Amino acid sequence: MRPTFEMLAFHLTKSWHIRVQHPRKSLGQLPLPMLYDPSIPLEESQIYIASAAGLLDKTASITACCFICCHGEPAPHYNNSECGLIVIDPSVPVPQVFNKVQSIYLLYQDWEEKLQALVGSTTLIQELLDISSTVLENLLCLTDENNNILSSSSQGKRANEVGA
Repeated sequence: MRPTFEMLAFHLTKSWHIRVQHPRKSLGQLPLPMLYDPSIPLEESQIYIASAAGLLDKTASITACCFICCHGEPAPHYNNSECGLIVIDPSVPVPQVFNKVQSIYLLYQDWEEKLQALVGSTTLIQELLDISSTVLENLLCLTDENNNILSSSSQGKRANEVGA
């Protein structure tokens, strides 16, 4: 499983102060990030980590990709609602951001591997919820069509009952 733009932004807020500009439509699951290189053509549905000074004007015309911007804000004319933009605290170096994003991807890869192993064996819904709530750092609750609890994380309480 690969994280979406929203998942990535959520995890980055745990490490740094960020500003997020959500894309107009979902970007879906994003592949591993690339360091932005202005000499290489941009690809849709890709995530790029770049220094604000390195972003060129052509980024305003590309659609459906994600930029993680380091060392300041992008140029004021950058206003592309098709792309996702995450602006990281300017004091954080690009390699540190790159490493953090890779660790987020590894977290989701590990989660997928654990889920696959559980699904391949006799698995209880409770086990799936427990693993998922740990990875997502959020309490989860599975209910039926009448909103009766079938299973939940955190000692059987609904997520909204424990302030999540």
